[in-house]
Amino acid sequence: FDLSHMQWITAKKFLYYIGAGMLGGITFGLKYFYRVVARGLWHQDRRVWRIFSPIIAGIVAFMTGVFIDASIISSGGHIMNGSSVLAIGFLAGYFADEAVGKMYEVANVIFGPNKNK
Repeated sequence: FDLSHMQWITAKKFLYYIGAGMLGGITFGLKYFYRVVARGLWHQDRRVWRIFSPIIAGIVAFMTGVFIDASIISSGGHIMNGSSVLAIGFLAGYFADEAVGKMYEVANVIFGPNKNK
């Protein structure tokens, strides 16, 4: 990749968002797994959810970083250092499952429910 120093810094920041988001998603999945096993509710058919949950979490964390970088979501005037990026990415990834569910609800209000469902 032929990236300038500033482009590399930006790319690295977004890779941190993705990685921290996936870590948050994996943590959420492990917590969920622990709970369902403890309650005797283990379901083998949730394999696809377990595989895609961290990927979705990484995407949500990446897009959260994009929103912050574009000033659509405020960083509160704070400079986004490495620790801030990792913390926000982790939280975005950890709560991605709930966030995607809420975005679906918002989309139904704005655009109407999906008639093909």
